[in-house]
Amino acid sequence: MLKAAQATPEVEACGLLFGTADRIEDVTVCTNVADDPRRTFELDPAAVFAALRAERGGGPRLIGYWHSHPSGTVTPSATDAANAAPDGKVWVIVGGEKIGAWRAQPDASGDPATRFVPLMLETVPDAHAAAAAGGFGQAKPDVPLAAHAVLRQRGAKLEPKR
Repeated sequence: MLKAAQATPEVEACGLLFGTADRIEDVTVCTNVADDPRRTFELDPAAVFAALRAERGGGPRLIGYWHSHPSGTVTPSATDAANAAPDGKVWVIVGGEKIGAWRAQPDASGDPATRFVPLMLETVPDAHAAAAAGGFGQAKPDVPLAAHAVLRQRGAKLEPKR
């Protein structure tokens, strides 16, 4: 995610998140097909449909979406809130070297403060080494991520920040 966002800092990079209820296990980069990718993102529908077809066929579970904010902020914008389906999907936002994670929830107002529930993530640069060491460390909000980091919510599930 960071490499994709840094490769095109003037536009919003975007992609898909795959995993389980408590882990983001894989991330893909998709084409941003928005009319104005400097201000918004739109995932390539072909990539989304392919991911959903693969999931139905026993492939990885699509758990959410990621995109970058060229402004460097990691909080959802009003546009993000207006475009987010209240489906419980995870939204990861990359801003500069930071990352924020959110869950889309039902809200009639479309206000980013109430459309999204903030999530705390912890990074695991090498999942095998972390498992061998007996754990995943401390949760750290808005930390820089390595390009292939595994993300995990503090506790057993992705839960709202307290």
